[in-house]
Amino acid sequence: MAITEIKEDLVTEPAKMEKGDTVYIRSLEAADIYSYIFRNKELSKDYVGSIPYSLENLKLRDVGMKVKKLDELKIITDDMINVKFNIKVQSASYIIEKLVKIMKGILTKIEKEEDDEVKEKLNKSLKNIELRKKELESQIQSEQWQEVKVKELRYKLYKEGFIINKYNKKTKMITPVHYVLYGRTASKSRKGECLFINAKLKEKIEKWSNAGLKFDEHNKHDLASLAAYKSLVSSSLEGTIKIHPSNMLIVDDKESSFEEICSVVRKDEKVIEDKIIHSWLVRKKK
Repeated sequence: MAITEIKEDLVTEPAKMEKGDTVYIRSLEAADIYSYIFRNKELSKDYVGSIPYSLENLKLRDVGMKVKKLDELKIITDDMINVKFNIKVQSASYIIEKLVKIMKGILTKIEKEEDDEVKEKLNKSLKNIELRKKELESQIQSEQWQEVKVKELRYKLYKEGFIINKYNKKTKMITPVHYVLYGRTASKSRKGECLFINAKLKEKIEKWSNAGLKFDEHNKHDLASLAAYKSLVSSSLEGTIKIHPSNMLIVDDKESSFEEICSVVRKDEKVIEDKIIHSWLVRKKK
């Protein structure tokens, strides 16, 4: 009987159970990022998003993602930000309308209030709102105070990314950090959210997540499927197993067609076509 020599480096190793730290990140609205850039709005410093302990987490640290302890239980990073696209950027005129309603409410309270101390506080609030209203009225025609729809925000951030200034308390220096589109997990895809990464890390981590494959920008690619496969490495990690590539079987996709009896509900095709044209191709006149 012939004895086949088995090379040690080709043997599949037993799974190694591991435990590591989740890294927390900021989760921001795209509208707030726009207002930070063009309207001097302060951004939330709450780290409510997370990168679970995963292969991606480990690789991000390996390529230079900086982490620090916020407290004994929380490790954070500013090299990745989750961006949500739930609300549009409100125009100055819309904000003024809301302020007028608030002012009317305060005036009603002042008329009914008998306590002088409470009246003083209400008058102070009213004065602050009036100042804010006048400030907005002076900016009402400026470009940065016009409405920006979610679709426009998404396009702009996907294409250009955004810059957030990072302040270092020790050196008292401000460093601009450019964030670019990185990707999204299946769960974030359902909610329309995306992860943006420090541009300095993008090339290194993307080369790894693409498994060294190059995608010609002139060819057509299934971007939705690609994003889904790339996000697999972000799944929470409980253990690892080392498998040599020669022990993997890769089968090409095959397309097949077949006939099947099914229930079909049809709509008038002309109506559907008209809806698409009016919704997407023709700018609505105001």
